[in-house]
Amino acid sequence: MANLQVGQRVQRVSGAVNLKNPTNEVGKSNVSAWATVVYVHPAGRFHMVEFDGGLRESFAGAAE
Repeated sequence: MANLQVGQRVQRVSGAVNLKNPTNEVGKSNVSAWATVVYVHPAGRFHMVEFDGGLRESFAGAAE
């Protein structure tokens, strides 16, 4: 697996907000969305992405 780089586009599923269903309607699940890597921990412990629309969220690891 390659290490992530700041500025790289990735697909992630947000655990904080349902990006495709912000009103959290029953029966609709979250799906992956495109985001840009904005930070990678120097030791590769986590990375932060910014989803289209401005929401930022952290994810474990620094590999694709």
